Amino acid sequence: MSTAPKITLTRVNKFNRNAKPKPGHPLSCDEVEAIRVAFTGAALPARPGTVAYALLDTLIKQDQWLLCGCCGAVQNPPVMFAMRTLSSDHPLTLVRNHSRALHVADCPFYRDPQTTHGHSLAPRSEVVALGVLKILSDAQAARSPKGQGIDVGKPADASTPPLARVLFTLLESSGCNRITARSRSVSMDANRVKQAAAGLFMDGAKKVPAKPFIGGNFHAFKTVFQEATRAASKGAWPKDLEPHGFVIGLCSLTSCGEEMFLTSVFGVDGKFAQWKVTGRVRLPGQGTVAPYLGIGLVARLAGKKEPSIVQAYVHPANSLDDWTLVDSDLERQTLAILTSRLDAMVAMEHPYSIVKPYIDRKSKQSGTPYRPDFCLLSRGRTAFIETMGYVDQTYLTRKAAMHEVMKEDHPVFEHRPGQNDAALQSFLDRFVGFQER
Repeated sequence: MSTAPKITLTRVNKFNRNAKPKPGHPLSCDEVEAIRVAFTGAALPARPGTVAYALLDTLIKQDQWLLCGCCGAVQNPPVMFAMRTLSSDHPLTLVRNHSRALHVADCPFYRDPQTTHGHSLAPRSEVVALGVLKILSDAQAARSPKGQGIDVGKPADASTPPLARVLFTLLESSGCNRITARSRSVSMDANRVKQAAAGLFMDGAKKVPAKPFIGGNFHAFKTVFQEATRAASKGAWPKDLEPHGFVIGLCSLTSCGEEMFLTSVFGVDGKFAQWKVTGRVRLPGQGTVAPYLGIGLVARLAGKKEPSIVQAYVHPANSLDDWTLVDSDLERQTLAILTSRLDAMVAMEHPYSIVKPYIDRKSKQSGTPYRPDFCLLSRGRTAFIETMGYVDQTYLTRKAAMHEVMKEDHPVFEHRPGQNDAALQSFLDRFVGFQER
């Protein structure tokens, strides 16, 4: 018999961050036990045919979340939602809503942050030209069917994938890396990226504006390729590039045998659109679950009549609300604390903002490049917030060296999710000048 503490799980319709949830029907004891068994320990996703899988599948189709009762009768109970995974054997898992409270330590759904591996710390520089698909050998290699499967970034990586650099350049140019009290949306961010692309170019000579070749969702993959082929037919396309474009959107990843699909996170009548990636899919690190913000490279394979997504890069998104990125699941917990006073400080007429740098910065003193996890900006001052809690020694060593460089410019606060959350909250309140009323 299980010695785990008795908890309750209650269905709740999906709600906005600042709204109060309206609990629905609680799961039965047998249903709670089935989910507990499926997600205890390593928190493996649920297998098809199990009770846990059926429950999670229903939650997705009915657009519902689960409230966990491990904290007792509190106003901000932990919330979990179902999410699709990479595995065809274990296609569904549970994810904590990081803007809500943590589970108590002895709750079977508590996840130990120390089990998380570090992500890639490779240098990131913006691209001068967005076009990545060169004619001849480079293009053939990029679109080779041999380049299928998944590549996962590691802390020791020496370079950032070209598609990732394109995505980061677009997001920084559009200001989609800045978080304020003003709400953003997926459609708003897509439009901002499209507008920013008007000032960027596919070629180094800056003769071909990138805007027509950027799609704000995966449905646009044929349209952006048609724009590229139309430009090429008119002589308005770089001579050293194959016709291609990019599509960007929130997604999860689904595998079927050796085939990989970008799967929409927004269902219609319980169905989720999918787009096959014919080549390689790259991620920045291991163990972070969806949602992702993905960028797909759209081109036409040799011998094919229709275009397809030939490569993709997917990066963890903070939520389904907009295109803000995080580098890890732990960073979602850090960001939830950093955003907690945004509305209150606007009311106090001392607004602050958070910037998530996607491109490396340079020390004002030494010129050494570094990249903070978050920049906290308030009343003319800046502080760097770093998310810690990893066990990867290579990651920790490189981070320690980076922190020394960062301190040359601004103070650094190291957040260890689940361990010094209260200290980060206190630091934030002092830094932005928050006072309880």
